[in-house]
Formats: sequence, structure tokens, C-alpha cells
Amino acid sequence: MRCHGPGKAEPGSAAEQPSSVPAETQWRAARAHRASREGSFTLALLPGQQILPPPCLRPDGLRHRGVEDTDTGSIATRDMAMWRSWLTLAAFGYSAAANAVMFFDFVVLSDLSAHIFDVDVGDIAMTYSLALFTTLPTAFLVAYFLPRQSYYVFGAGAFFNTVAAWLRWGSTVQGSWAMCMASTVCVGVAFAVCCMSYAVMGERWFPPEFQILATSIGVQANYAGACLSAFLKPTVVQERQDLEQFLFWQAVAVSVAIILFVVLHDESAGNALPEEIPSLRRNLRSLCRHPRFFLKMACYATLGAVSYTIPAVQDVLISETLHTTPAFTKWTDASFIAIGVVSGMVFSVRELRNPDRLILSTFVAASLGLVAASLIVSPLLASTSVALRRGSLVVAMAVVGGASLGFLGVALAHICHEVPEVHESISAGAVEWFVQAGGALLSSFAVNRHGFEICGALVVTATGILIIDFILARKDRKASGSHLPLDCPEMSGETSGETKEEASESSAEL
Repeated sequence: MRCHGPGKAEPGSAAEQPSSVPAETQWRAARAHRASREGSFTLALLPGQQILPPPCLRPDGLRHRGVEDTDTGSIATRDMAMWRSWLTLAAFGYSAAANAVMFFDFVVLSDLSAHIFDVDVGDIAMTYSLALFTTLPTAFLVAYFLPRQSYYVFGAGAFFNTVAAWLRWGSTVQGSWAMCMASTVCVGVAFAVCCMSYAVMGERWFPPEFQILATSIGVQANYAGACLSAFLKPTVVQERQDLEQFLFWQAVAVSVAIILFVVLHDESAGNALPEEIPSLRRNLRSLCRHPRFFLKMACYATLGAVSYTIPAVQDVLISETLHTTPAFTKWTDASFIAIGVVSGMVFSVRELRNPDRLILSTFVAASLGLVAASLIVSPLLASTSVALRRGSLVVAMAVVGGASLGFLGVALAHICHEVPEVHESISAGAVEWFVQAGGALLSSFAVNRHGFEICGALVVTATGILIIDFILARKDRKASGSHLPLDCPEMSGETSGETKEEASESSAEL
């Protein structure tokens, strides 16, 4: 049987029947087959396995990296490789969580931190935003070396986390603002490794049915660290001595990331690094052939930037509008991040048949939550009970956090579909880069009583754009008659850099 294009198959074939296999899996198998054919990266086949044709030729829809077990002895080998993959993810997740903990060392204790360093309360936001600004240029270096020397890139992340943790402690003991800024730069360098590696960890170390889950675990580990820091520090830290002691033990715990990396990180458990890496010019040319990628990237980056901004500014924002203290804002912080972590894991625990619909739903929920939060802190409800407004704000923050933090793991894994010929460190990394750029800018400009309104306006605009794109894409899907995603080059008729003659030759080979 041969593949005849989008939604077409030979009469009477099994491919004519509706497929029960998620489109996500079908796309991944098609991409794996194409990659093995073109040599864009090397598939790590286990003993007794063979490459399968793409799903349009396989109505049974095999789900593991486009390979099939022909030897029962290979099952144990594969299971062992999967365990090594999960351990590699565990080491990465620990480093990502430790990094997020340090982001919130001072912004959740603005008054105490300002007293220790003898600076204005507004300057404490620099301990957060400077890290994001540092991430931006460093991300280019990470994206360059990640497909080439990934072992050293992941090791550098753990190393800079450790350096940052000890500088954080030393800056508090010495009361040195300069040392504090140096530690913030190290936090930003380590975070560049984290944010550019989320999708790479899922795509390279895991089979298709676990890729979204693995990507989300990395993302949500980072958020879980932020949640722990945002809630724990205002609870246990009351004065300078408490903060010094906390940061000392934090440095000890963060140092464990280096040990975990050395012991657990296993490059051989994932797919081999590509032998030939496309140049930057070729990657940009490939990106320019997919305008929908840029549209989605802008929208995803907008909501992602808001998710990084709110935890950084709400301590100041809420204190100005509702006259609260860290004893209350720790609850809004915790509800925002904790619900986001739980939502992210729930969204990715099973393979999604329609990720676009889920992502759009999270944008709508975030828009409604931010509009509600803007009203709660506005003078329009000044006569309403303060206790009621505070309780409502905790609920609103939970909704916004669940949507804005929960969607990102799914979005990073899914946006790779728009540019299947581009390495994940470039496609998903581009989204993360703009998330950090937007977060750095917003965390500087939204530290005022209008912060929720600014974030809400941005997210509502992005939601409207996504709704229009979703409607147009659905019409195109119906017109093509295909049950596969429009961004699947093997099925939609797009050649993604191939000429029509090359695509025809590839079909003939199959």
C-alpha cells in the first residue's frame, strides 16, 4: 500500500478507516521515519528492532519511536533504557527545581531584603528580572551547543546553580548588593540551560507516548521549586538571621544537583546527537516557511511571560492595592504556582488527540482569571469587604496559574510540529526565549497597581488571535479532509524544504 497524500489511501485499504491512534503519535512516527531517511538525526535502534514506515502505511499505528520489536529479548533492553531516561530526567528536574527556588530568594521578602542590602524595595525586583535578562543572550549559546555537546551543557546548568546558591548565601551574610547581583547572573545562566532543554529532554530521551509528559515534568519541576520557595520562605524567615540560615542550607541542597548529574545523567539512554546540524541560515529559512509557527510562538510566549511575571510582582502589586503583607501574598503565590504544577501534570499525563483545543482553553481561562483579578484590586470594589476580596483573589490566582503555567509543557512539545525539520532546541527554544524576554520586561514595568490590567490586556489579545487561528485551521482541515494535524508534513502535502520531486521519490521508496 502506498500513501497518496492528505487523507487518501487505496480503495478498500485499512487506512481508509478512521484511525484510533492519536494524531500526535502518528505525526511523531512520520517524523521519525523521515529523519531516518534523510539522516537529519540518528535513531538509536535497540537490538532486534527495525524502522517502520510512517503511519499512513501502518494503520495499526505503532507508538515507540517508529521502531518495532522483533526479538523478545530486546524488551528488557528497552525497559532498562527507559529507566535510564527517567533517571536522567530526575537529575534535570532537580536542577530545574533548585534554580526556581533561587529566583524567589528575595522577591517574596521584599522589605527584609531591601533592609539587608540597603536598597529601595522596588530594586529587589532586579534579583528576579536580571536573571531573566541574563537568560536571553545565554540562551543562544545553549541552543548552539545543546545539539553538539549536550553533556557539558547540562553539567554547566548544575554547576552555575551551585555557584549561584553559595553567592546568594554570601551576599546575605556580607550585606553585599554586588554579590547578590553576581549570584542573580549565575541563576540566569543556569536557567538558560533549563528553559532551552525542556523539549529536548522529552524529544530525545523518550518515545512519542511519553514526550509531552517528560517535557511537562521538566517544566513543572521548575514551577514546583518556585512554589516551594514562595510559600516556605515567608513562613520560616522572619528576620535576617533566619534568612542567612535558610540560604546556607539551600546552598547545601542545591549542591546535590552536581552529584545527581554525575551519577544519573546518561547520554546513551537517548537518541544519538545529530551527525549533521543545519546552519542557522537554514534553520531560519525553514522557520520562515511556516508562518503559523510565528503566530503561535508569539501567543504562547505572551502567556508564558505573564506566568513568570505575576509571581515576581504580585508581592508589591497586592500590597499597594489590598495593603497586604507577605503572610498573605504567600497564599496567592502558592495557589498560583501549585495549581499550575498540578494542571500541567494532568494535561500531559496521557497523549492528547487535540492539543490546540486544550491550549486555547487555557488561554480563555487565563484571560477570565486576569480580568477578575484586575477588578478585585481596582478601586471599583473598594467598598467591598477586604476579606472577600482577598479570598476571591486567591481563587483568581489559582485559575490564572493553572492555565498559564499548566499549558507550557504541552505547548513546547506541540509547537515542534510546526517546523519538524528544525531541532527542538531551536523551535521550542525560540518560544522559551521570548517567554523569558517578555517576563523580564513585564516584571520591570508591571511592578505597580496596574500590573494585572497590563497582563490581562496582553493575554486577552493573544487569546483572540489564537481563536481566529483555530477557526481558520479547522476550516482548512475540513477542506483537506485529513484527520491528521495540518502541520504534519508527511500527510498534509507540505514538503518542509523538500522539492515535490524529492517527496515523490520518498513515496516511491516506501
